[in-house]
Order: sequence, then structure tokens, then C-alpha cells
Amino acid sequence: RLDSSGNIKWIKGYPEFGINVSPIKPIGNSGFILGCFSNIEARGADKDAALIIRLDSRGEIVWAKSYCDREGPFHGILSYPAYFDLCLTNDNGVVVLRKSDIMFGGSSIIKIDFSGNVVWSKSFHSAVHGGATDLMAVRELSNGNIAIVGMTTEFNEYSHHGALDDYNTIAIMLDKNGNFLWIKVLGRSTEDYGSQDKAFAVTEGDGGGIVYAGKTQSKVDYSLDFFVVKMDANG
Repeated sequence: RLDSSGNIKWIKGYPEFGINVSPIKPIGNSGFILGCFSNIEARGADKDAALIIRLDSRGEIVWAKSYCDREGPFHGILSYPAYFDLCLTNDNGVVVLRKSDIMFGGSSIIKIDFSGNVVWSKSFHSAVHGGATDLMAVRELSNGNIAIVGMTTEFNEYSHHGALDDYNTIAIMLDKNGNFLWIKVLGRSTEDYGSQDKAFAVTEGDGGGIVYAGKTQSKVDYSLDFFVVKMDANG
């Protein structure tokens, strides 16, 4: 941790936890919260699990918890536990985006409180459709809604033929209770075989809308560009 002048206040290592660290977010002046992957059993968390860790202001671990699909149809099948992003909410919660499995392209949206207790969770398991969804960025809007963006091979005719490198952007809006308000998919893969459109960042727009950005690549001429999309409150 650095002070405002760039001087080191403390340095901490957490060898029991490991890799695939998400962005770290401050919780006021009381500490920080982040996600990571652990390949050993540590502090009561599962082995080979994606963890959420809360630190105090000195970098000491307050708690570390894993969130696994213990009862779903894909529990224990080629788990790929990683966190892509998280955001704090105005009601003292944290919404996290989790890659829940690699075989079936599943992703999860989990809201927890500052003690690590689950408030609600939503899952995307794409095996039914033969596709995959990665949710990459999340933000809470001023009206309390939750905006999420990423990439998906769902709703793409090529994904049903095993062409998982063809994907479009996906934008999702939830209310504060985790209910889906709308889902929108944009991209060129239905017209341009092999195109790749992926959203990496999202912020609030006007009147409850969103603005998101990402990269796009065509397999026709292999051009690579970035894009910005603005949506109103209805997507």
C-alpha cells in the first residue's frame, strides 16, 4: 500500500492464496476486498476454489470465503474458478463476476455483504445451448441497478457448430435484488464468420443508461479495433 506521495506504507504477501487476482476495491477507510484463486485449502476455504478476501486497513486478512456451485448440475466438473471484476454497492454489498466452469462456459453473478454472506446469486450455464458466456465488468448505477458486460457465443448460429471463437458482446441490466431487467447482445458474428466482439469496461450513462467499451476483430481481414456503445435505460 502506498500513501498519497507514493511512499510504501506496507507490503503483504499471501502465499496460501495464489493467482488470478481480480481488481481490488477499497471499503471506505476500513480495508479492501478482492477476488483470487486458491489451489490449497486455507483459512476454511475450499481447495481449487475462487475466493473473496476481505483485508483490513493494514492488509491483514479479516476473512476469506469460497463460493462454489455445490448443488448445481455442473458441480465438480472441470471447474475454472476465477473472478473477472467486482464492485461495491451503496447498501454495503459487493457484486462479483465469477467464471464458474470451463467445460460448459458458465459464469456467475454473486452479491455478498461485507461479512461475506451471500445476498443473491445468478448463474449462466450455457451447455443447454452449446455456447459460452464470460462476464467481464460490473458497475452499480446511481439508481441501484447493476450493469454487466462481457462476451457470449449464445444467440450465434456458429456456436452450435463448435465455433466458440465467434462471439458477440453481451450487456445485462439487473435491479438491486438481482432480477433481470434486460439482456442485449450486439456483434457481427452472425454476419461475419469468425468475428470477435468483446466488452471489457462499463460505466453509467445518461438517465439510467450505460456506456461500454471493448475490442472487435474481423476474421475476414483480421482488422482489430476498439468500440464504444451507449445504451439508454431500456437497452
